[in-house]
Formats: sequence, structure tokens, C-alpha cells
Amino acid sequence: MRYLLPVLLLLTACTHQRPDSLDEISLSTTEGKTWNGTDLSSHAATVFIFFAPQCPLSENYCLQTNVLQAQYLSEGVQFFAVIPGALFSSEEINDFLQRYQLDVPVLLDPDKYLCDVLGATITPEAFLTDPAGQTLYSGAIDNWAVDLGKKREVVTEFYLRDAIDAILQKQPVPISKTTAVGCYIE
Repeated sequence: MRYLLPVLLLLTACTHQRPDSLDEISLSTTEGKTWNGTDLSSHAATVFIFFAPQCPLSENYCLQTNVLQAQYLSEGVQFFAVIPGALFSSEEINDFLQRYQLDVPVLLDPDKYLCDVLGATITPEAFLTDPAGQTLYSGAIDNWAVDLGKKREVVTEFYLRDAIDAILQKQPVPISKTTAVGCYIE
């Protein structure tokens, strides 16, 4: 009998499942607020862009993320930067946000629940979801980064922007998936 409680606790811990959908996720922001996946339904679309404070390409895409949010916020598109995993301290995250002036709400995903549900593996990597939480686009923000250390002089494809424009115009997303270039999520 004295082993019953530890066994029950172990079974409970082992049967706790990871979320299967966005509406099952609840995360904290860097400002201490709580975001729930059920909030997706109150927006025309939601963009999640995964960043890592030590990834040079994450640094390079902060300004572009700010520009996109400014362009689409009034049209009901919600933007989030997501810091996956628990590798970075609060100081490292805050330093990154201040240094590169990332101006969108930041979700902390220490258990990588959002990574798992969306399938994020790279930083920076973008995901566009509809109000029901269905992923309509995933991949690179644009085609500026060709490979690690190799960038185009001029961006010729704006994958995320084109996907947002399409859903706001109630059209099919022209390209629903691309391959993101950047740092692997650890």
C-alpha cells in the first residue's frame, strides 16, 4: 500500500499528453501575460515566427517582422515571435529583443509545445494559421536567405506576405510550404 501513491503519481506523469492542436496550448509572453490557442478565433489570421537570440538570421529578420506586423495589424492579423525551448535566459531574450528592436508580442515555448504542433524546426521559420488553427503557410519569410551564409542581393519572393494577402482576399495561398533557412531549434 505504501507504494501506491508513488506509482499513481508516476502513471499520471507518464500519461500526460502533449497538446495535439493549437487550441490546447497556453503560453506566457515575455510581459508575463498568458496567450491561449483558443484566442486564434478572434483574428483574421495569426502569424508565428520562431526566433533564437543567438541565430544571426533571427537577428536579420526582426525588422522585417516589425514591418509585416505594422502592415497587417489593422486588418486583423495577429503576430507573435516565439522563443522555443529553455536554452535562453530571460536576460538573453530581453537583450535580443532590445538590441534588434523586435516589436511584436513574444511567446515563450519552453516545452516546445507550439514547435511540436506546428512542426517548427528552424529559426527563423514562419507559420500562418487561420482562425480555426489550421496552418495555411509554413516556411521562409521570403527568399533573401538562400543558404547559411549565402544571401540574395534582392528579395524576389515574399512567401509570408503573399500568403497573408491571399487569405485576406479569401483566395487560396499561392505557395503553402517552403523550406526555411536558419538555425536548428535545439
